[in-house]
Amino acid sequence: MWVRDSPSLFGFWFIISIHAVGMGLLVGSSVIVALRMLGVAPDLPVSVLKRLYPVIWVGFWFQVVSGVVLFIGYPTKSFMTPAFWVKLAFIAAAMGVMVRLDRKAFLSRQLAIWSLVLWFGAITSGRLIAYTARYITYP
Repeated sequence: MWVRDSPSLFGFWFIISIHAVGMGLLVGSSVIVALRMLGVAPDLPVSVLKRLYPVIWVGFWFQVVSGVVLFIGYPTKSFMTPAFWVKLAFIAAAMGVMVRLDRKAFLSRQLAIWSLVLWFGAITSGRLIAYTARYITYP
């Protein structure tokens, strides 16, 4: 209830802000890697992109922690909305692609395209949660 109803700046608004920062770090860095794999900024050495992976993981863990807290605040909204489950599937697939890009196929254009598609899907389905949830809390 504190997450939902607290007037504190450290309640919902702070948590959702941390979630947004995590998304910026995670998705922003992932998009930079993917775009470079697709030929954007060809003068940028590919080896430099390896430095973005710690940023990707920091963003991922910001997302996980803030997402769990948001889930605790709105469990009915999350469990009952298909968009939430689609979002989690997109995130899992996108992170799988990012790990594969880092470990085995760093120069794969096909994985870069999949990364962009999956992150677009994750962000879109995440935004749809707010508009497709039938119940915010248990009726």
